[in-house]
Amino acid sequence: MSQNQKGFTAVELLAPIGIIGILATVTTVSVSSIRAKGRDTKRVTDVKAIQSNLEIFAETNGGYPTTATKSVIEGLWMCNGDKAAAFKADADCVAANRIFRAPKNPAPGGATYKYLGEATAQTYKVYFKLEGDSASFKLGCNVATEKEIVKTAETDCN
Repeated sequence: MSQNQKGFTAVELLAPIGIIGILATVTTVSVSSIRAKGRDTKRVTDVKAIQSNLEIFAETNGGYPTTATKSVIEGLWMCNGDKAAAFKADADCVAANRIFRAPKNPAPGGATYKYLGEATAQTYKVYFKLEGDSASFKLGCNVATEKEIVKTAETDCN
């Protein structure tokens, strides 16, 4: 810049603006990834809590809850006393019988938590969806049973 001119040229202004834009993009992508991992951690924690409470139910009631079809359980109470209708809304579950309220999937991403209890009351499946891979769990639809958590077909989470 000569001594007679005041201010900056367009090129001098565009270079720092471009650098700031690149840094903002990288930061936004990093934050999005961290948020998705946080939601996935919450999902896995939720499912493990559901599994623990299913064990309590089975010990108290002689088996796991049974269902005719895969059912959404988010926000419902797991209630003692009736294996065929263990997941109930607030008004349908007497406070003394409440074991655990199933948590809701953290949004955005994922899918509603679904439960399928086999007719024998000796096994169950809890379906949930992850936004990314982790050391132990895989992107997409996963199923938790009384024994393990494994990847399953995407259509199972629908």
